[in-house]
Amino acid sequence: MIIVATGISGTGEKEYLNRLVEYADKRGKKIKVFNSGDMFFEQARRLGIRANIDNIFHMDRNTSCALRGGVFEQIIGETPKLLEQNYAILVNMHGSFFFDDQYSESIDYHYLSSLTPNFYINFLNNADLVTHSLRLRRQFRFLFKNRDDAYVLERIMEWQTVEILITRVVSSFSKKKFFVVPASGNASVLFRLMFEPWRKMFYFGMPLTFLHDEKYKEARERINKIAEWLDRYVILIDPRYIEPLKVGQLTAEHSNKSVHNNVVGRDCNIMIPQCDGMFGFYPDNVHSYGENYEQSEMYRITGDTFRVFPKNELLSPFFTKWVDEIFQTEKEFKNTFLDYLGKEYLDKVTEVEKCYIENNDGASQTSGDEKHV
Repeated sequence: MIIVATGISGTGEKEYLNRLVEYADKRGKKIKVFNSGDMFFEQARRLGIRANIDNIFHMDRNTSCALRGGVFEQIIGETPKLLEQNYAILVNMHGSFFFDDQYSESIDYHYLSSLTPNFYINFLNNADLVTHSLRLRRQFRFLFKNRDDAYVLERIMEWQTVEILITRVVSSFSKKKFFVVPASGNASVLFRLMFEPWRKMFYFGMPLTFLHDEKYKEARERINKIAEWLDRYVILIDPRYIEPLKVGQLTAEHSNKSVHNNVVGRDCNIMIPQCDGMFGFYPDNVHSYGENYEQSEMYRITGDTFRVFPKNELLSPFFTKWVDEIFQTEKEFKNTFLDYLGKEYLDKVTEVEKCYIENNDGASQTSGDEKHV
């Protein structure tokens, strides 16, 4: 199995992949990660080519293309033996760069087609975290010099979209599947895409924007608990790991139309369409315009939709229209959701859990024998 992963600079993809390798190792799976960026600089060092990382965007394009080609020749050369040894191979690379207010691609389709990946992914992270990471790197000084915070955040989110589109186009031409994975999220997401592709993928909706106040602490804890429960059964796409907006950015006075458009486009055009369904959770009687809209989007693209909303609340017809089932408690939802998944699916979950327990001496998983409600 070969997977190609992209992500813009500062996304934190290497940290995710370190967690993934450890997660997989505990479950008896071997993954070899090729970090092409690190290999690029090592290739330059071997050849005696100056490649100062602080000024790397100044490098002649032909030189950088040749170095990148050398990296992929190395990866392609090592691949057959690794596959024979039952390694899954993951090639981590950047699909694009942003420099001097311009985007440039860094994907060489010739080498990617030679690798014949099983599927492509893009790592996406909270744009504020990406901004902080890039601010610490001298090669990105051009992005911050004489720029205000709004400009930087807009460019980061725009760059993320460009990276996704480039990767999606390449995957489309290759006739391979493409997924977006939250880089700050659980290692289980990519692990299951690789080794348990039979699992359903669900988007987790919640009134994220309006639960920051301390009085909603209990509600946030309930969100965490239901997310943990869902993660046992499905590939859970949790938007909390990519949400960039702080409360101060949500007032009419400080709203940024460009950033808001990117948030909506990211969720509705990228994250939701890759999922089989959506679970919308309202732990309190706090409504969410975003969650309502996301659920209607999932409904219209014929995904399965579930929602938990508190008891004794008035419900508008526009709230109940675009959802398959509404429940008043988590327990009601869990029972119905397990029935929805079905016995054959749940037997697979139990089977893989027991297998992983055997590989990890029972330290990391529950037994899977009980029906968790």
